[in-house]
Amino acid sequence: MKTANKALITAIAMIAAIACSPINALAYSVNDDHSIFGLGQVWVGLSEDAKNDAKAADGSDGTDSAFGFKAKRFRFGFKGKMVDGQIGYKIQTEFAGTSAGLKDYVMSVNPTDTASITIGQFKPFVTFDGLRSAAKLKSIERAKAMKDVSGGFFLTNNSFRDLGASLKLKKLGPVDLLISATNGTGAGDARDVGGSVSSGAVFANKAGDAAYSVGAIVNLADGMVRLNGSYSMNKHDNAVAKADKTTAIYIDRTAYSAGFEVDLKDVDLWLDGEYASLDRGSDDVSGEGSLTGYYVRAGFWIMPKTLEIVARYESEDDKGISKGTKDDAYTTTGISAGLNYYIEKNFKTQLEYVSFDPETGDSYGSIRANLQVTF
Repeated sequence: MKTANKALITAIAMIAAIACSPINALAYSVNDDHSIFGLGQVWVGLSEDAKNDAKAADGSDGTDSAFGFKAKRFRFGFKGKMVDGQIGYKIQTEFAGTSAGLKDYVMSVNPTDTASITIGQFKPFVTFDGLRSAAKLKSIERAKAMKDVSGGFFLTNNSFRDLGASLKLKKLGPVDLLISATNGTGAGDARDVGGSVSSGAVFANKAGDAAYSVGAIVNLADGMVRLNGSYSMNKHDNAVAKADKTTAIYIDRTAYSAGFEVDLKDVDLWLDGEYASLDRGSDDVSGEGSLTGYYVRAGFWIMPKTLEIVARYESEDDKGISKGTKDDAYTTTGISAGLNYYIEKNFKTQLEYVSFDPETGDSYGSIRANLQVTF
């Protein structure tokens, strides 16, 4: 059977599956379960090592530290459910920094309490740390290796997001399962795929070439223990980009992750960590390379649900992704320690010291605060 016929049959089957799912609009009332939500984060750099060697006007050494404010996240969105919760949507925008624009836009079909089908722009499960909501981060920022693996898996390395479809199966015993198929190009200008009829940033692509991710979250011991793992594959053979119609590109990337969390509620102590790896094949458009890293972290509630102390150790080995060579790793380690203060459920302040020690050159660090409001 020809590839085009296979693709057509697959599309018809998907449409039929959704159409025949137990959602009959005539049998349900369209409700008003809609809301707006937002997130504001301002970082205050109390003392951060400068990234330059500028000289003062008189020729002496210039200021070697930075103090000031950074608009990290200003997000605003809409979400809701209709047809007794079986149709949903979410739209989230970003107004801060260079990543301003649409962050998430998804439509979902929820045929049962345990199954959800989503289509749009969202975060595939590449790492658990990358999948976390920015509003719920225990450290001010995600671990370096988790950011680099989550972003580097996609072509444009942007926002950990991509355009496609996903299936979430919840409460399969203690397991939540997430499966996605996305373009693999990331949430930048190259996200859309289309040919001579529908156009797009990528207008020629072999049938079936996409980024696939499978992830599982396992909750044990009444929620006191969480285990998580994922495997992702992003392979495109002879994809043609609109920007250069004469040159085919190859994307050959795989990633996997494994992590845990233990919440010892009786003693107000929790522990978590994650290991992740990213590999680029020799034919990848950005060249061969690999990156591995991990973090381990501990938190202790000084005042339950109000004040906690958090400490993290992290390490990253970069073989030709952005530093080092494909044969020799460039290692960067980091430590951080901070206090999180929660004022009711909508306000959080964080104070943190963080320091990174690269394989070559001087270490660098920061004392910073995060002021957060959610609604």
